[in-house]
Amino acid sequence: MTTSEDERKKVERAMHYRGGCWMGGIRNEIKSLPMSELFIIGTHNSATYDISVTSSFGSDAPGLLGKKTMGGKLTQLFARPVCAKWAKCQSLTIREQLNNGVRYLDIRVIPKSEKNTTPYISHSQVSVPLRDVVNEIVSFLACSENTWECLVVDLQHLSIPEGMLMDSFLFPALEPLRDLCIPNTVSLSTPLEEIWRRSKKERVFLVIGSEFDSEKYTFAFMRHGAIVSDWKNVQNCNDLLQRFDEDLAHPVTHQSGVFCVTQGVLTPEGKQIMDSLLFTKGISTKFNSIMDMARKVNAPICKWFWKRNRHRNEDNTCGNMHRNILMLDYPQITSLTIEVDDGGSSIECSPVIMCILLNLLK
Repeated sequence: MTTSEDERKKVERAMHYRGGCWMGGIRNEIKSLPMSELFIIGTHNSATYDISVTSSFGSDAPGLLGKKTMGGKLTQLFARPVCAKWAKCQSLTIREQLNNGVRYLDIRVIPKSEKNTTPYISHSQVSVPLRDVVNEIVSFLACSENTWECLVVDLQHLSIPEGMLMDSFLFPALEPLRDLCIPNTVSLSTPLEEIWRRSKKERVFLVIGSEFDSEKYTFAFMRHGAIVSDWKNVQNCNDLLQRFDEDLAHPVTHQSGVFCVTQGVLTPEGKQIMDSLLFTKGISTKFNSIMDMARKVNAPICKWFWKRNRHRNEDNTCGNMHRNILMLDYPQITSLTIEVDDGGSSIECSPVIMCILLNLLK
């Protein structure tokens, strides 16, 4: 079989998968790889799917939106009609995202309110309880067909109520995950086949962005030292891709054996949000919501990711920089056309299928 014929077979195979158990489907091809070297799609603010115009504002909301003062309440009243479309980054539930092939979850946790310290998900506005997220992960991994699926669950932002400890605020909600989590004594460079062999249940790399007793809570990794995730804070897609290219052209010392997140998201300009506050349709010529932003920029970001990794040589100067986790808003609304050989043959696929194919072509 020629190389081109072999590649065509892999393309056909990748196109066969539609989410749920794709890691199991290609386990023979990826078994020698650690999770930190696997191409996977992640979601940005993964559990914001329940945010609506009636959602309360969280303590993480910027400026007066996060205050309980009279000025804060007036600002919230004025801003409420449009804030949700800038706070909501996903429309699918966690289970639906996992069924669609997402394998990295970006989770941000705050107490629901000053009086209710139950941990909830928030991105300026409050979404669902953290326990709902945990239960959906447990439900997904309980399915026999998902035996081989591994996840990275990144609790990157935590707001702990004043006077409370992590032990009482966060860990009770995470308890149902305990037996499903890979111990923090396991190296992140461990090949998947060893992860699968050592346990039939442990499939979650749980990463926490605040200090905790890692000897007491061995089922979680400290985020520092486990994940590299650089927020570019740019408003233009071309600027974002240029920053990615600069990363690869001038790599800093790269720590091997850690997860690397390519944050394929733009940061909305304050003017865009204000425009949508003042006008029903807004006057901005760029974007009028996070979903609109994703609809316009996800495909070029994915194409950049494909091109840089499809033809990337084996030089390890950059380690797994921009060749591990691609984090997106609303990935399920994205379809892209990628060239799969030097002859110009192309396919139309989803971001998840793109990553499956990159893994098969490694």
